[in-house]
Amino acid sequence: MSTPESDARDERDGAEDDDWDDLDGPEAAARGGREDVLDDPDVLDDPEVTRDVLDAPEDDDWDDLDASPPRSGPGPVAVAPRHVPPDPAAAPARLRFDEVALTVTVRPGTVAGLGRDPEWAPCTAAALAEHRTVSRRHASVTVAADGTATVTEEPSGAVNRTRLNGVDLIAGQAYPLTDGDRLWLGSRISCVITLGRAPRS
Repeated sequence: MSTPESDARDERDGAEDDDWDDLDGPEAAARGGREDVLDDPDVLDDPEVTRDVLDAPEDDDWDDLDASPPRSGPGPVAVAPRHVPPDPAAAPARLRFDEVALTVTVRPGTVAGLGRDPEWAPCTAAALAEHRTVSRRHASVTVAADGTATVTEEPSGAVNRTRLNGVDLIAGQAYPLTDGDRLWLGSRISCVITLGRAPRS
């Protein structure tokens, strides 16, 4: 039953949903969203309505908003590898091959290939050229900047294996070298490793 009070409340609460279609200007823009503002020249002339509607996120934008405050502080920082110069006190490694009367010196911070490939193993290729039990790319010796040394059989593997003090090496895995070790390239060629520190002046 309609009473004067209820009629007044209905009028105060505003137009029904269908009545919004009959509105134009600022009221329609506030109801309709950004597209109505951009399409209605009358609304664009009203700075208050234009600013309020344009500043509000669109419906799809609400899904992208994070209720939590943004994180402060710096993010992860990529650190470039730092070049470590050779230790002046570090001594090179020396590989003495008895069977071919050859000594190979590997200085700190360098790698020496051992085999018969002239480009890959220039320090041993000529002396080992006739020794077919040694692979063209058999193994490599690496001496770090601090003078520590390792030996690695080539990842492709050596046909006649590489042995350190009688132990077969796993291809592609680095093994530490110590002073006096004997390294075998195949079954007939071996060398003795000499490590040490250069005397300090």
